[in-house]
Amino acid sequence: MYKSFIYIAIILLTAGGCKNTPEPVLTKNELTRVSSEGNYQFVNSRGEPVLLVSGQEITPEQIINKPANLGSLLITPGEYLEPIAQSMEIRDFKEKIKEPLQIIVSDKISEILLYNTAKKEIGDTLDESLDKMVEGDIRKFVQQFGGDEAKAEDAIKKNWHNRENYKKLLRTQILTQWYVSLQKTEIGFIPYRQLIRKYESMKDENFAITPEIEFRSIDILPANLEISDPNMDRRKYAEDFANELYTKLKSGENFAELAKQYSHGHRKQFGGLWEPINPNSLASPYDAIAKAALNMQPGEISQPIKTEPFIFIIKLEKKISAGYVPFEEVQKQVREAVIEEQNTNTAINKFNENVNQQMGRFETNAFIDFCLEKIYKESNQE
Repeated sequence: MYKSFIYIAIILLTAGGCKNTPEPVLTKNELTRVSSEGNYQFVNSRGEPVLLVSGQEITPEQIINKPANLGSLLITPGEYLEPIAQSMEIRDFKEKIKEPLQIIVSDKISEILLYNTAKKEIGDTLDESLDKMVEGDIRKFVQQFGGDEAKAEDAIKKNWHNRENYKKLLRTQILTQWYVSLQKTEIGFIPYRQLIRKYESMKDENFAITPEIEFRSIDILPANLEISDPNMDRRKYAEDFANELYTKLKSGENFAELAKQYSHGHRKQFGGLWEPINPNSLASPYDAIAKAALNMQPGEISQPIKTEPFIFIIKLEKKISAGYVPFEEVQKQVREAVIEEQNTNTAINKFNENVNQQMGRFETNAFIDFCLEKIYKESNQE
């Protein structure tokens, strides 16, 4: 069994793209059919084996000398494997490197099958449609950087080496999504236990409730208070003043009006009203407000909250606690996610059957063996 379809089609993207049918080196008329006793069905004019997949040719040149993502490098397998080939005997080299080369060949086969499947269904408009969707995705990507093309280009180079490689990845993703969409089937009963497991796996990303508080505050800054006696302890005076205000508020005086009169805070003109905010985002000294709000209910007024340098009195207007949307409220969404997951798995399995069938053919193994021998010989030429 080889790597999954999604992994092959998206992660191990090679230089051959999906914009056009991968470019053949030869036409079928230039191939020579080998007798049934040979290891290969077709060879080119140089006597090298050529794989035919859905009528498309794969040559050793495309496998050995076309750049692929190997590790963190975009490099041809021939270049990447040269020092390894020079460090060991051919038997050990073939045994060690066979699986990585199988993945590259499998990826190439996946690319051809994926494109040709779409071509049969969509026809000659496929390439034009792909181009439009890819350009649309690139525009969205640039918008993530505020429309700054230069910053977007730097990000593309960092992650995908160049724009063309990024475009090929996007084409593959689009074709993959399209292929998966073809496999959708009606799914009836889904066990409750399965739905709950899916909910648990989704809830942190999809159903988390962000905590939020909305409040009014009177911010008392001792340094801003006017006092008649310069020897008076300003901090003690501010605390006494805060207690007086708290008494007035508890007796029913309007919080917003007192905030406009006495607050030293930046929300004074709005009656001390803050916009809704995640309490975890409040930095010192305002984090003390968030801590006090945890134990309050909407409509309640806090006792003076002593910090450095402020003393706060707050009225909690609204509070949303952290948590998760209950399963009962999102059951339909969870069920749809389960169905999508099952359809995706069905599509992957179906596609992998076709890839594995091609990979299991005798001539495919012989082709891979030939590529390994060619890499080894070229790497060890004097």
